[in-house]
Amino acid sequence: RNGRLETADGVLAGADIDMAAAVRGAMGLMGVSRETALAMASKVPADFLGLPDVGRIAPGARADLVELSPDLAVRRVWMGGKPHSPELAYDKDGRG
Repeated sequence: RNGRLETADGVLAGADIDMAAAVRGAMGLMGVSRETALAMASKVPADFLGLPDVGRIAPGARADLVELSPDLAVRRVWMGGKPHSPELAYDKDGRG
């Protein structure tokens, strides 16, 4: 409603933004480096949630990876180390 995500009673309910746009925003609005912005979208939230097997490339991690173009468009996706089509990486409920 009115260009905002709101609950039925008008309370702000979040943001309608994809991760690439969030990373671009962090770089453009906050002036952080691409490396820092990507960490803010992956490792930082995983660490905050106590999820050591996601948000990073490391032995024992899930191997959920996204290859991005220089302009942050998704090129390729791996989930659990297996390649997936970027368009089909998530099921109808938005889960990988």
